[in-house]
Formats: sequence, structure tokens, C-alpha cells
Amino acid sequence: MNHAAPRKCLVIAGLALCLLRFGGVDNSVNVQDPLTSGESRGKQIYLNGTSPSGKEILAYLGESSLEAPGSAVTCANCHGRDGQGKPEGGVTPSKLDWETLTKPYGVNANGRQHPPYTERGLELAITRGIDPAGNKLLNVMPRYQMSRDDLSDLILYLKRIGKDRDPGISETSIVIGSVVPSSGSLAEAGQAVKALMTAFAEEVNSQGGIYNRRLQFKFLETSDTPAITRAHLERFL
Repeated sequence: MNHAAPRKCLVIAGLALCLLRFGGVDNSVNVQDPLTSGESRGKQIYLNGTSPSGKEILAYLGESSLEAPGSAVTCANCHGRDGQGKPEGGVTPSKLDWETLTKPYGVNANGRQHPPYTERGLELAITRGIDPAGNKLLNVMPRYQMSRDDLSDLILYLKRIGKDRDPGISETSIVIGSVVPSSGSLAEAGQAVKALMTAFAEEVNSQGGIYNRRLQFKFLETSDTPAITRAHLERFL
């Protein structure tokens, strides 16, 4: 029995996981502007339900206004990290990107239409649970109590959330950069990993990709010295 082959596969698999830690950015992908300080604070509130200032954020649920900490019912839990909504239990949360919110007309999950959201309209939706037409939102939508500054920061981030993507991700592709050894004892394993990852991407893409995005690997092969490799890596990223 050849015990070397399974061990080699394990080495390749482990090396692949290590290589995936290096995130590369395709030159064809536009690098977004960094979040402003207000948007960054708003992102924390959106994702974690906590205030960067340490002030309390509370959520009130249902007709009985059951009180809970904001961290227990974050915006991202239902609307997703990208603000596109995560259907669950028969409920489809609204999309929260600014382009959708400010359309000439909007439609609630219950089918009722309403005018486009404004900043004030968002404040009322977040704190009172009503849409721009004065209709009550679904009971699953918490009503939040937070400071005026926190509310302003949250709305700042909601204006940006549709464009706040991780580097390497565009509307059509997910690009992952990997460093592979080109010489020395790991050269053979590096080429095997490269072939394995390329085949994996081809298989994923043949099945429609990841959320309709093509998976693509970019490879940087190591050079003769660590200094040269580091310089190439900086340009690669």
C-alpha cells in the first residue's frame, strides 16, 4: 500500500488553506474609497448592534415591545452583511442599499407601496417601525432606541452599504490571490496546489459560481530571495 500519496494529499490540502490566507486584488476590480469615520461607526452599529461610544442601544420587539439589547437583534441578522436581505421563516427582509430605498416607489413585504425613503423616513423606520407612508412595518422589525449621533452614523452607513464590499469582490467575480512556491522542496507541492485550485474554480464556475459571481484565483510564485518575493507581493496586492 502506498502511504505516501495520502500524506501528500494532506500536505497539499494544508498548503492550500495557508495560501488562501493571502488576499489578492484583481487589477480590473475598482478599489473602493475607505469608509469615513462616521460610516465606520455606523457599520459597527449595523453589524454588531453596539455603539462605538459605549452608549446603550436597545431594541423593542413586537406588539408587547419586549426589550432586548441591540446586540441580540442586529440589523445584519435579518438584512445580511450586504443589506440585501436574508429570507428566513417565510419572512423576506427589505433590501437596505440606498439605491433601492430611494426608488420612486417602494413595496413592503406585505405588498403595500410607499414613497421613497429619505433620511427622516429611515429614522422613523428604525426608531418607530413605520414606512414613509406611515404604515407599520412587520412586527419582526425591531424598533431601536439609540442616541442621535448613533442614528446618524447608522444612516450614513446605510447610504454606503451597497458599495461596501471586500477587496477582490465585484458584481461579477470573486478574486483570491495565492502565493505558491516555485523552487525548493515545496515547488512540486506548490504546482499541485495551483492545479488543484484552478480545477476547483473551474468546477465552481461550471455550476454557476458563487452567488452568480465567477471564482478566480490569481497566483504569485515565490522568487529566489524573501526580499524579492516581498516586493512582488506588495505589487501583487
